[in-house]
Amino acid sequence: MSDYPNAVRRAFRYWPKLLLSQFSQRGEAMLEHEERRRFIRMQTQCKMSFRFPQSDEEFSATCQNLSGAGVMFTTDHPVEPGRALEIRIEPANAVTPPLEAFVEVLRVEKKDGEYAVAAEIKGIKS
Repeated sequence: MSDYPNAVRRAFRYWPKLLLSQFSQRGEAMLEHEERRRFIRMQTQCKMSFRFPQSDEEFSATCQNLSGAGVMFTTDHPVEPGRALEIRIEPANAVTPPLEAFVEVLRVEKKDGEYAVAAEIKGIKS
């Protein structure tokens, strides 16, 4: 694992527009910031996948938003709060490498046969 607290958190804090342009399908700067938040949340619609540790089966998902502390995605596969996942977010352009991280599921909301999953980033895969 890379030095997550120093490198990634600093990047998400100081360069959100640059990172957003790399991950946004449309390249639009859609930032949402609430004063009580430690990190800016970037709205995006990126393809992503996730898997459970020690499993080779991958499930598809769509990343809805991303910050230095967490990720929100939607999927048609059920996931339980408290579960550990490995995620891979694919940027819209081929220049930027995918973001691969370890996350812990915080909450899941089911709506219209789809699951909205909120997860905390625990580490970045190197």
